[in-house]
Parts: sequence; structure tokens; C-alpha cells
Amino acid sequence: ARAAGAIIKQGFYGKKSVEEKKNASDLVTETDVKSEELVLSRLKAAFPDHKFIGEENSAALGGSPDLTDEPTWMCDPLDGTTNFVHSFPFVCVSIGLAVKQRVVVGVVYNPILDELFTAAQGCGAALNGQPIRVSGASQMAHGLLATEVGVNRDAATFQAVFGRVQALAQVMRSVRCCGSCALNLCSV
Repeated sequence: ARAAGAIIKQGFYGKKSVEEKKNASDLVTETDVKSEELVLSRLKAAFPDHKFIGEENSAALGGSPDLTDEPTWMCDPLDGTTNFVHSFPFVCVSIGLAVKQRVVVGVVYNPILDELFTAAQGCGAALNGQPIRVSGASQMAHGLLATEVGVNRDAATFQAVFGRVQALAQVMRSVRCCGSCALNLCSV
């Protein structure tokens, strides 16, 4: 994750090569591709018998393969690509391992803020090696809602997303929409 983070950090402050995938909100950069190539090549070298799902690789093949019982590594090489394009520092590389369709290991690294989140089944979670835990809020009125709009911009999707956000925002302390699903999950 740190090596992929170095690729992200190197590209963060410079000029970016940006392409649209499905629409103007669904972006890919050469940094996404380089980061994924590095992560998948290292994982394949270390775990040649495992399966691998990479966001950019899967998109090029027409979609993600189904998750099976086989050990499978999943990688979003640059979660928060739109943030990256706009030099907003809420970006990360996200890597997970699923065994028998259950995630057992996860690593999320934000190289701009140098925050490394790690978790393993039965071992808890950590931020830069220090144990972390969920907020402990027992009532929705004391919690934050973290959400994302996604890349679909059709009216029905917008109505559904914002309808749910509106309903939840009325009972939550506040709402956050920061542009990285993985970092949102780490902030629970």
C-alpha cells in the first residue's frame, strides 16, 4: 500500500492525464493504472494461487468477476480519483483480501496525509499502528453519516441517493461527503 501511495503522492502535485470512463464524473488517470499495476504485480508474485480484482483491470474487462470462495485480493488503486484530479487530499489506495467471500484483511493508505489504516479479522483495526475503534455513538442523533453520490448522474439515481440522505440527515448529527468511500469507512 505504501509503494502504491508513493505513486499517488508523486502524481498528486503535478499535471494529471485524465480520461472519462462512463461519464464526466467517472474518471481514470495514469496514476490509477500505475498504482493498480504495482499492487497487483506484487500481490501476484507473493500469492500466485490467489485471484485478483482490480478496479481498472476489471473495468477494462467489462466488470468485476464474481467473488468466490477462493482467496481473492481486491484493489481500488486510487479511491477518490476526482479528489486527486482536483488536488483535494482525501485520496487513498484500498486493498482487501476475501476468503470464502468474507473480507479478512484490509489496508487503506492515504499518502497525502500519511494515514495507514489496517484491519484483520480477529485482530482489530489500527491507524499508523495505533489501535482504533468505532465512535461508540449508540444513537443516530449522535452519529455522522458518511456517504457518496457515486458516478451515475441520471435523475432516478440522484433522487434515490438524495432521498436516502435527506431522510437520514434529519436524524443524524451531520453528513459528510468527502469523495472516498474507503476513507469514509475508515472514519466510522
